[in-house]
Amino acid sequence: GDVGCLAGGRMRRGLLAVVLTGANADGAAGVRRVVERGGWVLVQDPAHAVAPTMPQAAIDAAAEGSAAVVVPLSEIASHMIQFAEGRRP
Repeated sequence: GDVGCLAGGRMRRGLLAVVLTGANADGAAGVRRVVERGGWVLVQDPAHAVAPTMPQAAIDAAAEGSAAVVVPLSEIASHMIQFAEGRRP
């Protein structure tokens, strides 16, 4: 939820938030903070999520900064590795 994103939102660079399936809009405020600080948001594609509300809320929250990368769950890990290696979306 927002707790991790809000804590991470204090960082300045190299921040990646990952949002997976969920039934509420948890994380939306944190996602906005991450984007405001230049971070990226990796989001499970709502079309592939059991509960699409949380990923869709993250996409909507990140939309203003165009910082959301939306992928199926099966691709989340490879995108995290790419980010960790310095290859930004």
